[in-house]
This record gives sequence, structure tokens and C-alpha cells, in this order.
Amino acid sequence: MPSHSGPCGFVKAFKEDGAPWFWVKWQDITGVYYGLFPDDDALLPDNWTRQKAEDIRSFFTRYLQASSEEDRLQIANGRKTFIPGVQYWNDYVNGHFTKTWGVSVIIIRILNNHKVHPLRIMLSRKPQNLDKWPSGDMYIPLVVDDVGHALYGDEAFNEDGLLPTEIRAVTQIFIQRTWSNLRGQITRSRNRLAKMEQKATSAFKG
Repeated sequence: MPSHSGPCGFVKAFKEDGAPWFWVKWQDITGVYYGLFPDDDALLPDNWTRQKAEDIRSFFTRYLQASSEEDRLQIANGRKTFIPGVQYWNDYVNGHFTKTWGVSVIIIRILNNHKVHPLRIMLSRKPQNLDKWPSGDMYIPLVVDDVGHALYGDEAFNEDGLLPTEIRAVTQIFIQRTWSNLRGQITRSRNRLAKMEQKATSAFKG
């Protein structure tokens, strides 16, 4: 069954009292200081109109009221009924996640701190094996709490020092997204190096 995207993970987390948009640490990262749906238009997130906010809120409501995971995925993918807020929300999160909010940079730093950056794992193998990509399922759970603390601060954790289930789930989605993006970047870099090496060899022989 298809998994939820990062934008949808945010929607699932939102039912936890509007999390994470009212946590100070996340506000500082995103610049969204008044929640997603303030009554005053002047306080809406950047480049949102009231109509866009209502469309996104409608998507949130439909998604959270769905009776099953399958229905939620259909709504998120636009297969159930067309909801303009779905595309607005996807564009907003995907457009800000890395370039504006720097979430990927934070996650990569923590992967490095825990010595579980995928490239490091591949280089540490004996013998080294850059062809076998490490499984995120094995390593991502090791950093979820630290990533959660870096993104949301102490406010996100319950009295037992754990992230609530939905917040943990969305945080894991973010780490998995970064893990997959790293795979694409490393693969592209290796391909470019291989082509450069091939050209250099051909030029030398020529």
C-alpha cells in the first residue's frame, strides 16, 4: 500500500492540537507564528490568501474525517474528489521543506552526529560497498527523537520524554524523505564521476 507523503504527515500531526505549528522551535524554523488558519488575514503564512487558507483547511478536514487509511490516501492523491487545497498544501510544504525551512540540513546534521549518514555507513563497510544502499528502516528510528527535539523543541515531548505517536510518525516521514533524497544525490554524483573518469581515460588514450 502507498505510504503517506511529508505534506500528509503534517495533516495527521495537526490533529494533535494543531501541532507542530504552535511550538516555538518550529515557529522559528518556518516563520509561521500564528498557526495555519488565523482569523486575521494579515497573519496568514506568506503568500496565502484567505481563499487558499480555506481550501487547505477543507482538505485537512476531509482528510482527518476519513474513515480509513485507504480513503485518506485517495483524498491526498486527488482520487476521491478534487480538492484544491491538496495541491496548495503539497506545493507549500514541498516548496519550503528544504530551501526555506532547511529541514533536510537539520536532519543530515543529526545523521552525521549519530554516525548513521548513509554514505558513511557504506564507506565503513569492510570491504567498502557503494552499490548496496543501507536500509533506512534499520537506522532512521535511531535518530527520530533527536530530530524531533531539533525541529520542535521540548514542547513536543510528553511526560515520559517521548514524541506522541503522530508526531513521531511525521518526523520519521521527514527523515525517510531526506534519506531517499540523499540516495538520489549520491547516485547522480557517482554517475557524473564515472562519466568524467571515462572521458579522462579516453582523452589520455587519444
